[in-house]
Amino acid sequence: MSILLKLIEMVDKNKAYVYYPAMRVAGLIFFIFILLPCFANADHEGFSVMDVEFPAMIGEGDRWVEPEDNILYASTPITFDVVLYLSVHGTVDSVQIDSVDRVKYVYGVQNSLKCLQFYPGKIKGETSPFILPIELTFFSERGSKSVNIRLPYSSRNNERNYNLIYKALMLNNIQPPELLYFPSYFHKLPDKIAYGGYDYSIYKVRLDTLGKLMNVETITETEPRLSDRIHIVLDFAEFAPLVFRGVPQESEQYLIIRFFDTNYPTHSWPPASGSNVRYPVDYINIEPRLFLDTVINPPIPINMPNCVYHYNHQFSLQKFLTIDIDIDTNGTISKHRVLEESSPIEYSNLKKFLEYLKYTPARDINNRLVDYHGRIVLKRLSSNNIRIDNKWLLPCDNSDY
Repeated sequence: MSILLKLIEMVDKNKAYVYYPAMRVAGLIFFIFILLPCFANADHEGFSVMDVEFPAMIGEGDRWVEPEDNILYASTPITFDVVLYLSVHGTVDSVQIDSVDRVKYVYGVQNSLKCLQFYPGKIKGETSPFILPIELTFFSERGSKSVNIRLPYSSRNNERNYNLIYKALMLNNIQPPELLYFPSYFHKLPDKIAYGGYDYSIYKVRLDTLGKLMNVETITETEPRLSDRIHIVLDFAEFAPLVFRGVPQESEQYLIIRFFDTNYPTHSWPPASGSNVRYPVDYINIEPRLFLDTVINPPIPINMPNCVYHYNHQFSLQKFLTIDIDIDTNGTISKHRVLEESSPIEYSNLKKFLEYLKYTPARDINNRLVDYHGRIVLKRLSSNNIRIDNKWLLPCDNSDY
């Protein structure tokens, strides 16, 4: 505030250039309006990964749509991938829609998108134009129409969307490091391994400009014997380096390694899409991460072998059903909300069905049980067999029906 008072004093002293009081006040307001983003940006602490500080929306909230724009009615949720081209000042220069189907939904709020203001992105500490991918979801319920915006990084609740962050890096010509090859090996799991208490380890690995392993640091571990073995095996793993706008660079990334018995719903470690991955490894799940989230171990299905549940009662599901669910620390579904259905269903039957599904509880980085919010899709296979696609997990083997 003292800075603004000094600005007022400076304007008052410079009266030779201000001939009318109204003009002086208007000029001052304009001057303050221009400088306020700079003052706000000075105190803004954004989210950074791979020497990239992500733009954060100024005044982020649910009511970002301008009054003159039009939110169209959507009986079921419709999500669009949209790309914003931001200037060096954090303003939206242009909007690109990654779809040709029903784009009128996005056109209805395109004006509002162009009015969004962001704290500018920074690359290697320098303020820079930024290509920002976002998701827009349209949904109408009980007569009200809404559109939610999802960003790579939300400053309001410190929410970080891994997929959008990865996509943003690629769009800005930054290729993150990648795990290419993890050696196949066998290690007998300790007897205490059981659903609800599976072991895991987290490592920070440092790579040189060729993708060679320089250092491995254990962040946390639940079973030292497993962690010691992983340290040895990592010496024979292969990585692709960080390529920063065409130039390979040293980098750090995290590896989350989870140990399961053979009932885990996938039988190989998850490579990035399009990778030249070799030697799938049983009993182990390896997740390369650019940063660590609070929840390290998401819920794992218990009574759904190969993600198929045999339901003893007839369930009136025609094709598919998309549901948001909350899983409590007992591994049971405590709340649910139907998002999309191929045909009307009997909701009392759905509630009974969801009560049968069991999961391991989610765990945070300190190995504590925590609540979890996720999304599942139910698909009908036969009269009593239903596939449960747990969207936070890797696709099950042979899951395409």
